[in-house]
Amino acid sequence: MATTYELMDELRDMTVEIERLEADMGDALDPSPELVVLHDEAMKKLSDWYCVAVPSKVAAILAYTDESKAQVAEAKRQSADWAAVAKRRSARVERGNSLALLLCEANGGPVHLPAGRVAHVVERKSVSVNVTSLDDLTSDYCRVTTVADKNAIKTALKAGVHVTGAELVEKTTHGVRVKDK
Repeated sequence: MATTYELMDELRDMTVEIERLEADMGDALDPSPELVVLHDEAMKKLSDWYCVAVPSKVAAILAYTDESKAQVAEAKRQSADWAAVAKRRSARVERGNSLALLLCEANGGPVHLPAGRVAHVVERKSVSVNVTSLDDLTSDYCRVTTVADKNAIKTALKAGVHVTGAELVEKTTHGVRVKDK
């Protein structure tokens, strides 16, 4: 059996010949025997082409979609894997920062790094509100969802207003900042 391309070439040639014979026929009602034979041969070739081309094309398309499904499944698996990798690497970053902070503090001053960089302990003070009793807060310091408005409480407490159920908590956080000299 001929290949798809060979059948298509033969069909194209037959179509050109059929069109030529039909043009020669003019207004005649009955086609010439030559045209009938050629038309029947073209239909047979077309049938052969469908027998060869359609199954192979459908098989190729299905193989492509199966491969695409496998790629989608792999991408989903990799996405989950990458999320786990990101979580592990974030934990590694936290552990590394903690260790660098300990070493910088143990050094008692800036640590001079290669390439002219300096690592030093930075201290940042911040003030936040710790709500000790949500029930004791007045509505001025609560939002409609009965969640303490810590910003309003903080502002009031800093201004010296006594807010029952809340207190200011001062904390210090440490980190390591690396900058060029």
